[in-house]
Amino acid sequence: MSRDLRPTASGPHRRRVPGATPALAWAKVGTDRSWVCPTLTADRLLARHVPVYSYEFADRRPPAPDLRPDFPLGAYHSAELPYLFGMGDLRLDDGQSALSRRMIAAWTTFARTGTPGDDWPPFPHTQRLARNTLSGVDAAAEHRCAFWSRNS
Repeated sequence: MSRDLRPTASGPHRRRVPGATPALAWAKVGTDRSWVCPTLTADRLLARHVPVYSYEFADRRPPAPDLRPDFPLGAYHSAELPYLFGMGDLRLDDGQSALSRRMIAAWTTFARTGTPGDDWPPFPHTQRLARNTLSGVDAAAEHRCAFWSRNS
């Protein structure tokens, strides 16, 4: 359960987060349980045999195809593709273009050397890729994978 939807210490009332909706809470559950945590499990298993370099694409406002949902898409599945390949009429702003250049450099360095660069340690490190930051993230904690592991 998202920390934003847990009962508060003062009773069974739910904390209200500005902009939070049931649809966004459900999307977070689906992302954590069905996507992020299983990917981290696969990363952990593969890392026993080969170096694994994990990333979480985290640009909250990536360019999107002609979709107009009534909620923010956030860093949706495949949102990083325009940063790596260009995608027709999807345009990157200056911050996104800088992130794109960093990502392309990491991907090509990985293809050439087997590592995305000295500033990207192998798993269990997960690199967060966002406009103004390239940093590590504890993806298992952030996506509550221990909870999902116990309750699956």
